[in-house]
Amino acid sequence: MINLNDLKKKSGVYVIRHPDPYTPKDKLYVKIGEGLDLYKRIKDYETYFPFGTEILFVLPTPKEQRKQEEKLMHKEFKKYRISSTEHFQIGNDIGLIEDYIKNREGLIINQSVERLKKTQVPQGCFIENHNGELVWDMTSGKEHLPNCIIFPEEKAGVVDKAGGRVRKVGMKFGDVYEQYPISEKGRKFYNAAVQGAMHRLERGTNKI
Repeated sequence: MINLNDLKKKSGVYVIRHPDPYTPKDKLYVKIGEGLDLYKRIKDYETYFPFGTEILFVLPTPKEQRKQEEKLMHKEFKKYRISSTEHFQIGNDIGLIEDYIKNREGLIINQSVERLKKTQVPQGCFIENHNGELVWDMTSGKEHLPNCIIFPEEKAGVVDKAGGRVRKVGMKFGDVYEQYPISEKGRKFYNAAVQGAMHRLERGTNKI
């Protein structure tokens, strides 16, 4: 049994059904959907279904991958699908979904590990040891990320949590427009500053 509270702030694909005392379980349809926050998404259903919601299976995914995984699962079980809906009349074949999720979960974990390895490849460089001497050593790829343009004491972020391209933001200084590395803290600061400037311009204030 999956506890709803364990799904807070977790993204992925969910498989649920809504109990009905007047309908046998094998006749109930299941819903396959996705959520950025699975807890909030599934919690919403409590408003509409008086007999509650049963969480059958969950496929945890990176937030950027959840919609893709939902589409793959819909395709896998298309013969059970109720046309133009996210509902599936799968009946006694419900175990097929469990097997599918176990298989996909393993693949997703392996993909994440491989992406992480790309930023963990040892690289040679000179570092300062505890005696203040420069020595040649191997370090993680993450330690070689560029510094944030706004908060230089921080390293730039990456596009996804599992590792990947350096996160950048476009800025124009004079007539020169460039893409600069930026940390997550810097990105939030920059976005807030831009939004504030836009609001002032909308109010007719020319000063940014």
